[in-house]
Amino acid sequence: MDPNYWQGYAPTAPDQQQNLGNPPVFTYVAATPITSPVTTNTAPSTSYLIPNTLGVTAPATPTPRALPPRTQVTQPPPMLSARMLLGMDIPRSNFNISGTGRVSSAANMYYANIGPILQFALPHDLSGYERLPLILRYYPVQEDPTLASSNEADAIKAIYNLVFLPVNRVLYDTTYTLSNGYRCPIRTVSEDTHTVRVVLDPNDPGDSTVNHVSRVDYSWEVLLDGSWQKFMLMELKRPGVLNINEWRDAFAGHGAVRGYGKKCCRQTIKYAYGFDVPFIEICDGLSMVILELDPAGKAGWRSISGVVNSICARGSWVRYENLRRSLYIFMKYALKCYLQKCGKTIASS
Repeated sequence: MDPNYWQGYAPTAPDQQQNLGNPPVFTYVAATPITSPVTTNTAPSTSYLIPNTLGVTAPATPTPRALPPRTQVTQPPPMLSARMLLGMDIPRSNFNISGTGRVSSAANMYYANIGPILQFALPHDLSGYERLPLILRYYPVQEDPTLASSNEADAIKAIYNLVFLPVNRVLYDTTYTLSNGYRCPIRTVSEDTHTVRVVLDPNDPGDSTVNHVSRVDYSWEVLLDGSWQKFMLMELKRPGVLNINEWRDAFAGHGAVRGYGKKCCRQTIKYAYGFDVPFIEICDGLSMVILELDPAGKAGWRSISGVVNSICARGSWVRYENLRRSLYIFMKYALKCYLQKCGKTIASS
């Protein structure tokens, strides 16, 4: 192409110039015509050119939507009996096997391991389980599918919701009534803390006194004589922490608990000592160990020398499908024992 063409015209001879007519018109349109000016050189007014000024309309502000009217729904009546609620299958989807536990407190080494473990005999009346009132009705417990039970806090939340919540509902409705007509209220306390001051060297109590802190996951209390009093403790672990192989010798009667189970025992014995409660449970959502300690042997639960012998206890290994039923029977048994220890006469349950 002849470069002179872009100067407007390119005549090749004087006699040809008059036949070329007017030079072509060049029009420049900015790349952003909305914000940039449009420059033309003797531009004709044509319909296809972008005008110098565009009318820009701001978008309309959306009108906030209000909540629609509530759907009027009549709450359906509960359909499950107490035995149905305690005996139905427990969902497993939230219980991922993680199998590791946290580092134990150094203070736990002053407390006893457990073993041998004598078989815990179920109460002859199963704590009223077979006589649960048919008039009681409950809703099924729904799981939370969003919980990530790979960490201990979420695992505890899932276990509490699926296992302990329905048991608490039934236990609350079927608590004991004393001979004076007083119906014993119960409650659950989370993350309760108790501190025991321990003198490690009797010859130098000033410099050897330490605090042993017990922070139990869940505890159960009964309201007696105007105050809430503990009757059972529960330590929760991540799913998979309880390993039957570590407890087998102890349950067989010829040894103590081994491995990480030994750390669990020392930890719960510290709690039992600090709160003065002989009924303890350890649960990981898949299995549970229920233990009844001998209060008369409390002096042997701890040793300030750090060398402490294992103690004997009564207990049972509870499988997954029996968690709710066994928990209800054991908790109500523990409540009955505590009321009798306090000199109360039970009229009915």
